[in-house]
Amino acid sequence: MRPGSPDPDSRPARPEFLSDEQIARYGRFPEESSTEELEQYFRLDPGALDALAPGRAARPG
Repeated sequence: MRPGSPDPDSRPARPEFLSDEQIARYGRFPEESSTEELEQYFRLDPGALDALAPGRAARPG
């Protein structure tokens, strides 16, 4: 080991908290989603609509 280089044994171990199945589907939509599940993620509640209203002003033309 060279002077000033980190000791490889002192690095924290990476936690293995995802199963192989979880890793395989990470970042993907499930193959089938119900309407209710999709609405949960893509429907804006009244508060969100109010927050967006100024940016959604009618545009000419």
